[in-house]
Amino acid sequence: MAKVLLLFLVLFVTKVNASSTDSVKQIQDLMSSLYEQGEFNGSILVASRGKVVFSSGFGIANFKTGEKFTTATTSCIASVTKQFTAIGIMMLAEQGRLQYEDPVAKFIKLPECYRQVTIRHLLTHTSGVLEYSDLGSGRPDKLIFKTNSLHFTPGQRYEYSNSNYVLLSIVIEKLTGMSFPDFLREKILDPLGMSRTFPYPPQNQKISGVAIGYNQFGKLDDYNSTEMFGDGGLYSTVEDLLKWDQALYTELLVKPSTLADAFMPGRVMEGTSTYGFGWNIAEGPNGKFVWHTGNTAGFRAYIQRRLDQHRTIIILTNTGPSKRIEIAEAINAILDQKPYALPRRSGPKKMFALIGQRGVDHALHFYDSARQQSNSIYDFSESDMNLLGYYLLYDENKVDAAIKIFELNTKAYPTSSNVFDSLGEAYLKKGDKNSALKSYQRALEIDPPNLHAANMLKKIKP
Repeated sequence: MAKVLLLFLVLFVTKVNASSTDSVKQIQDLMSSLYEQGEFNGSILVASRGKVVFSSGFGIANFKTGEKFTTATTSCIASVTKQFTAIGIMMLAEQGRLQYEDPVAKFIKLPECYRQVTIRHLLTHTSGVLEYSDLGSGRPDKLIFKTNSLHFTPGQRYEYSNSNYVLLSIVIEKLTGMSFPDFLREKILDPLGMSRTFPYPPQNQKISGVAIGYNQFGKLDDYNSTEMFGDGGLYSTVEDLLKWDQALYTELLVKPSTLADAFMPGRVMEGTSTYGFGWNIAEGPNGKFVWHTGNTAGFRAYIQRRLDQHRTIIILTNTGPSKRIEIAEAINAILDQKPYALPRRSGPKKMFALIGQRGVDHALHFYDSARQQSNSIYDFSESDMNLLGYYLLYDENKVDAAIKIFELNTKAYPTSSNVFDSLGEAYLKKGDKNSALKSYQRALEIDPPNLHAANMLKKIKP
C-alpha cells in the first residue's frame, strides 16, 4: 500500500510540474488543492521585483459572519512585528540617538543583572533575557523588570526570547516620548501607506475585514492583547506587507548601509546564529534570503524575501498551524521551474477527526500506520501533536486520550523537554502525581532551565 501511495505522489508531483509552464496556474492549482484538503485558510501574495505574480484569498476570515478571507483581510502577523521594531531601532541609530553597543540599562531602569545587556544583544536574541511567558502571567514589562537573573551571559549564544523585543519597544518609547503604536503609525506605517496595518483591535472593536483566529479543530482561538507591543501585536494584510517589503529596497526608512546590519547574523561565543535584526538569514542556491514566521493563538504569518532575486512571498492564515515554509518552498520551485514536493497534511487534525468518529485507539492505530510509511502524506510535528494533546486535555476534557497523545510525542521526540513537561501537566490533571513527578523530572534533566517544570516540581514535591 505504501509503495502504491508513493508512486501516486511521484506521478502527481511530476504531472503538476509537467502539465503547464504557466507558473501562475501551477501556484493556483497548488493553493486550491491545499484549500480543498482543509490545509490552507488565509491569504497569499507572491511578487517578483515589486510586481505581483500571484495573490489570492482562500476560505473564511470570520466563521460567525461567513466573511471571506481576501488579500485585503487584516490578520495578526504576530512575531513578524519584530522586524518593524528592529527598523525603529535602526532609524534611531541612524539619527545618532543610540548605538547598538549601548547597554539597555542606559535607557530603562532595570535590575543589576541587565548591566551587560546591549541593544545589539536584544536585536539578535543573544541577551540571555528570560522569555516572559515562562515567568508567569501579567504584563510582559512588569514580569521582565522583576527578574534578577539571566538565562546565560549576554553574547554567549543565540536563544529566541520575545522579552528582547518588548524591551526594544520600551527603548523606542523612552527616546521618542511616543507610545510604540504611535511611533509605528507616524514614522513607518503612514509614510508607507500601510493603511490596513494597526495594533491589536480589542475583540469588541474588531471591524469588518479583520480576521478572527481559530485553532486547527475549528474552535475560537483569537488573539488577546497584553497591551504590550514590540514582540508582536500588529495586524496587517499581504498587500500592506508588500509595501513594507518594497520600502526596504529604498531609503524611505533607513539607508541601505544601515539596513545591511539587519541581514548579518549576531555574533555568539557558543554554537552559531542565523538571526540578525528582526530577520532569520540563510543562503540558498540563488543567494541570500531572509524570513520570519509569526505564531500566536490561531494566527500564523510568514514573509520571505529572496534579496538577490527581489522575490517576496507573504502568507497569512487564521486556523492554527499551517505549512507556510513548505508552501513558500514549493512556490519558489515553481518559479524556478524545478520539481517540488506537496506540503504534507496535518496528522493531528486527522487524528482528532478519528477520535470523534471511532475513538482514540483508532486514532493511535492511524498514527502508527502513517508513521511507518517512509513517504507518508501526513506530518506529525512535535508542536502540532502537543496542540492536539492540549485540546483534548482542556477543551474536550478527555484526559486519558490527551495522555496517550503526549506519550506518543515523548516517544517520537525523546530529547524534547517540552513534551515531557506537557505530559506531566496531563498526569497532574488526572491526579497521578507520581507520574507527573517523573515527567517533570525528565523535562528538567533534558533542559535544566525549564522554569515551568521546575516550578511544578516545587508544587508537587515541596
